[in-house]
Amino acid sequence: MPDAKRLKELKSPVESLWQGHQKRRLHSRGKDRCGSLRNMYSIREWPEEVQLREIPGHWEGDLTKKVYNGSAIGTLVDRSTRFVILARVDDSSAEAVLEGFTRRLRTLPKALRKTLTYDQGKEMVRHEELENRTQLCVYCAGPHSHRQRPTSENTNGLLRQPFPKGTGLSPYSQQCLTKVAEELCWFEPGLGHKIPAPPLEAFA
Repeated sequence: MPDAKRLKELKSPVESLWQGHQKRRLHSRGKDRCGSLRNMYSIREWPEEVQLREIPGHWEGDLTKKVYNGSAIGTLVDRSTRFVILARVDDSSAEAVLEGFTRRLRTLPKALRKTLTYDQGKEMVRHEELENRTQLCVYCAGPHSHRQRPTSENTNGLLRQPFPKGTGLSPYSQQCLTKVAEELCWFEPGLGHKIPAPPLEAFA
């Protein structure tokens, strides 16, 4: 099974996975992926506490995809604690992302479901349903604006180690993805050394 094989390849702790803030070239994703999403709050309307990063419950989300076969993993990172949640999704469709994110976000206490900041990808077209299901508010970052979601971007960089290029994501179970997320939560780049991540509920 690929789960066991990949988990053996993970390094613990994952200090060696961390990427510095490197400049990256921005690529156009095409009109169909960068069009405005209806009825979505702009990142310019963020509450002040989202910008300050002092209160847990404000998340940055993304979809890590393998273009060659359409497989994907949903990523959620808390802006304050850097706590990572990985969501298994069947594919990169709006329906799959809605179901995958709903399942994982509902495992959190309501106090830790405040906001989610996402890009303008078409997989978030059902964001209003996600809001209704999870009682959080979804905000949309600007097109090609990676710097508006730096926590999510760094997490995506870390995921290239356990899920390198050419790796299909569909075979991985939610249990395996949760294990990978726990490994990522053992490293805090601001401190520069290994620390255990407390249960996220401790911040509620």
